[in-house]
Amino acid sequence: MKVLITLFKKNISIFLIFIFSLFCIIFFTFIIFYSSNNSNSIIYKETYPVVMYRHHTLIDDNYTFDNEGLNRPHIVREDHNTKNIVVLDEGNECLYIFSKNGEFIRKIGQPGQGPGDLLGPRYLVLDSIGNIYVHELTNYRISIFSQDGKFITSFRISGDNKTIFSVSKDRTILVNEPDKGYYISIYSKEGRFIKNIGKIPEVNKYNLKNVDKLFAKGWPFLDDKGNFYIFLHHLGEVKIFNEHGELIKKQILDLPQIKSILNEDVFVLPENHKYIKDPIFDFFQEIIFYNNYFYILFIDSNLKRGKNKDQPSVIIYKLDEKFNISKKIILDIDNYDIQGDNRVPMSDIIFKTRMYLQFQFEIASDEDYIYYPHKYNAKIYLFKIIN
Repeated sequence: MKVLITLFKKNISIFLIFIFSLFCIIFFTFIIFYSSNNSNSIIYKETYPVVMYRHHTLIDDNYTFDNEGLNRPHIVREDHNTKNIVVLDEGNECLYIFSKNGEFIRKIGQPGQGPGDLLGPRYLVLDSIGNIYVHELTNYRISIFSQDGKFITSFRISGDNKTIFSVSKDRTILVNEPDKGYYISIYSKEGRFIKNIGKIPEVNKYNLKNVDKLFAKGWPFLDDKGNFYIFLHHLGEVKIFNEHGELIKKQILDLPQIKSILNEDVFVLPENHKYIKDPIFDFFQEIIFYNNYFYILFIDSNLKRGKNKDQPSVIIYKLDEKFNISKKIILDIDNYDIQGDNRVPMSDIIFKTRMYLQFQFEIASDEDYIYYPHKYNAKIYLFKIIN
């Protein structure tokens, strides 16, 4: 009898061990299967600070000065020395200077083709001493003004509707001019051409019209070590060249929005570049290089925030020179009017939102404020960090 009881106990132990092992196998198999089938929807682990900024109106559409008012403000830049802000107004084809409190100070430029005139202004940069650089689409040039609005010089470039440029600390001008066959064209502070950096690889064997130029568009920068950066619009990639124009590094930025998009249906180009089939898609809406950090703006339609669940979030990532995320900034656009202008006859809310929100932001020198223009409502918003 004792032998039978002992045998039964041993069998029960074996049976329980078997049941437990089977349960573990099923459980871990389920976890692996679930993870593999939901890899595209896994939340990106945020190991960095996430801060929220909320906006109020700094300059309203009914504010008039010298019988004028904002028409289509497209870009705002802060003069880090005076704290004044410079607004590029596409509608009035001029620049306006305001105090940090939104009070009008002066106007720069008027429509025309002469020295100091502006025709089709599209991009704006300030240098370290407050000089103002403006790309003019229609005049095919960059015009330079002093801090107090006096015309300094201008020089011709071969850019197009979205010509991006930057000015380094020593006031070297870096222009993204793909028509020249290079990612970056270097000019002196007087506008004299110096050299080209980064030869654009040819991919025309795919018979895609202007594809070389398309994939070479982006934001150029120069760091304190003499390295040149180009952040490419349509590739989500950054390339780094040394002072001799030799490629020393390239990588896809390790950001949630880029990873998510590159998992979608794409076709692949040489060097394993992935190109989204949406021809108007840009990975980056705007990039600012300030105090050795890159501030990158995304319009994220996948993050459902606000009362309108189709309304995307506006996100800014602060990256160090190794492209590690040091901060994630979310701009609160719950009350940001993206549908109020009937002059834009578009019914698709996401496309319409992109048209409204893909304008150039500005980081204030103390980083507590972010300036953001609303072109079609003719307002300038000031976003302030929420404590």
